[in-house]
This record gives sequence, C-alpha cells and structure tokens, in this order.
Amino acid sequence: MASKTVKNGIVDAVKALILANITTLGGTSASRITEGDEEPTYLEREGYGFPCFFVVPLVEGGDRIHTHMGGTLQDHDFPITVIGYYKTDKISDGIRTTSDYGYDFVDLIAGKHLTGTGFGGYLLDPVLDIGYQRVVDNIVHWWIVRFDVKTKGGP
Repeated sequence: MASKTVKNGIVDAVKALILANITTLGGTSASRITEGDEEPTYLEREGYGFPCFFVVPLVEGGDRIHTHMGGTLQDHDFPITVIGYYKTDKISDGIRTTSDYGYDFVDLIAGKHLTGTGFGGYLLDPVLDIGYQRVVDNIVHWWIVRFDVKTKGGP
C-alpha cells in the first residue's frame, strides 16, 4: 500500500468521524466537511454556510516516516488540524458554546484508533484553541484542534 493511501485513509476516517457526530459538534446534515481551509471572512462568500468544518493534514510538522531495515513496512507520524466555524450576533453568544463543541471533538478523538484497508492509526495529544473574529455584522467563532496521527506498519 502506498504511503499516500495511509494518509488519505486517515483523513477520510476523521471526516467520517465528524459526520457521524455532526449534531454533537453543533452541525447539521447541511454542514460542509472539507479537506482544506478557508479564511473566516470568506466562508459565506464561498458558499460554506455555518457551521462548517475543515480537516487539514500535514500542516505544522509534515509526515515523519519511520522506515525499517530489510522490510517495506513504515510507521507514519503526522499532524492533522480540524477546525469548526460557527456564526453568532454577539461575542458572548458563542464563546462557551464554541468552546464546548471543541472539547466535544477532543473527547471524540482522544486516543481513538482509526482503521482502514490495511492500516490503522491513533489520534494522540490533541491541542485545543478557541477564537473569534468580527465579520461585517456577525461574529465567527471557531475551535481548532491539532493532534498527531501515529500509524504502525503502513506500506
């Protein structure tokens, strides 16, 4: 199995985990889950709507691939960042709620073992950040969770 298959499989599994828990994270069936990122200012203009979620692999660290002598198995260790965006009218309307959704996501992933065809990976060491920004007459709140993925015996 190719290394890219391991990375892509983990990203797809994280997106599926978000989708399976979309209401716990404050989303709806209409909420978009995208691999990539977008500036909060442009979310509505780009048609994302709120809330929306982004999964960003390999930012801030790259994939550390641990090879084994005499074999083809490799272990992968790479970061993934997940962002949830929400819109409110006032700052005070969203601080605690957004923070709670971020902690709910941390609880969903902490130590989780994700599997796919021929690989498995653990989601470890989450770091949660909370923030907000004024966008025209609204406030966009967000949580950002960065965590490490560790796989054993990839391609």
